[in-house]
This record gives sequence, C-alpha cells and structure tokens, in this order.
Amino acid sequence: MQRLPGPLPQAKGQHHWSVEECFRPGMARVKEFLHRDYAIGMHTQGFIEVNIISAGQGWHHLEEQVFAVAAGDAFVIPEGARHGYERRGRLDVQHLLLHPQYVAEHLHRLLAVPGFLQLFTVEPFFRAEEGVRHRLRLDRATTTELVRLLASITKVSNRSPAAILTAEALALAALARLCQAWSDDHPGSTATSPRLNAVLAVIDTIEQRFAETLPLSDLARAADLTPSACCRLFRTVTGTTPMVHLRQVRLRHAGVLLRSGLPLAEVATRTGFYDAAHLARVHRRILGITAASLRRGEA
Repeated sequence: MQRLPGPLPQAKGQHHWSVEECFRPGMARVKEFLHRDYAIGMHTQGFIEVNIISAGQGWHHLEEQVFAVAAGDAFVIPEGARHGYERRGRLDVQHLLLHPQYVAEHLHRLLAVPGFLQLFTVEPFFRAEEGVRHRLRLDRATTTELVRLLASITKVSNRSPAAILTAEALALAALARLCQAWSDDHPGSTATSPRLNAVLAVIDTIEQRFAETLPLSDLARAADLTPSACCRLFRTVTGTTPMVHLRQVRLRHAGVLLRSGLPLAEVATRTGFYDAAHLARVHRRILGITAASLRRGEA
C-alpha cells in the first residue's frame, strides 16, 4: 500500500483566485487550461473548477484529505475548497473554470442531466464529509476527447458575441459528456459510506421509475430510511428534496418527448404526470414556457 504524503504547505505567492481575477468583463464565463507537470500548494478559488488528470499520477490534497490520482480521474472542486497537488513524476491536469453566474444560469438544465447531481453535488459533499474518494475514471479515448474539446474554448476566446456563445456552449458540451460518463460508469454501493449509498439509491430509483407513481415512501424504502430521514439526508446533501428532483427528471424526459411532436396527453402518461393539464401547468410554472410551444418547436 502506498504511504500517503504529509500535509501540503500553502501555495507560494498567490493562494486565492477570485472571480474578478480569472474572468475578464466582456469575455466568456468559462475558462480552460492544461497544466503540465503540475504541482501547487494549498489554495482556494471563488468559483467551481472541474479537474481531469490527463496524464501521469500524483496526489490531490483536498482540505484535510489526500487522494491518489492518475490519468483519467475527473472530479469537481467546489467554490472555496482548499486544495493542492503533488506530482509523482509526470502529472498533467486539465482545468475547466466556471463562473458562478454561468453555473446559475444553466443550473436548472444541468440538474436534469443524469450524473450532474452526483458529480457536482453528492460526490463533493461526501469527499469533504467522509473522505470518500472520487470515482469517475475516464478511459483514454474519453480523456483525449474532453481535453481536445476543452482546448477549443481557448481557440475561440475573444470578445465577440459569437465567440463567447461558442465557448460557453463548448463548456456545456464538456459538462454533459462528463455527466454521461459518470452515469454510464455506475458505482454500485460504497461500503465505506452508507449515507452515500442511500442518496445514490434515491437518485437511481428516480431515474428508473420516474414514469410511475412514485411516493416518497418508495424512495425512502430504496434508501433503507424512514421518509423523514430520507428527505432530511437528501436535502442536506443536495440542497433540494427527493420529490423536487423527481419533478426535474420528469420535466427533462417530457421535454425530449415534446420536441419529438408527441401529443401532450401521451407525454404526460410516459413521464409520470397525472394528465396533459398537469404537465402543462408544471411545465409553465417551473420552466416559464408552455409545453405546447415546446412541442411546436417555438422554445
């Protein structure tokens, strides 16, 4: 077994990067760069950061935890988290920086993407609280694909509206690909964290049974918790409730079917809504557009 390194000292010189320092006004609200042979002391940043280990191996220090990392590992660094890297020989790290405004603008859509809640919220929570290591390791082809996709952001980064739109769309594409990889590479249970297992069980049950009548009691049973304990744990970890997440998943699937031109009544039946009127009402209240306009391709 490898011996874990000792505490990592604070980064020399600058050890906090603010939003204002990293994102210039009038530029894209996403930024990428590839650090080769990367090593840096403990530091913080005022935004969310996605890290992909593109080559080599080393150690990632996160708060008081230390995790071995190697090529293909991908994980999220929450805003304000204190972290740093030690390398063992070569260590190349691909960074994607996300402006808080950019994340907030796309959050509703992202929360409906399978894998996003787990990768961006659930996993960071349990990594900080219980020392559960990240679990997404990309294969070489996917790692190369994502590094190339992210490099395209810098190639189009200038102040023109078209370039900004393109850069931010490329970042969304990369995030969707990462979430897909997390969702495809299902972790199963994690013996070291029963609470993590419970939260993942709720999310998985919602993904598998969203079209059914799915009461909180069924979700709690999947998590092996009482309904009140299930709701409390899920809210503590994700900031929302199981039933709100269920609604988001249903709306995501409904949106896909509506764009295909299916009648509202059939879409409602396939996605767990009571009827067409219920679907239309929820769709308008939550998304701000009518289901009918989405079906006609007007939104």
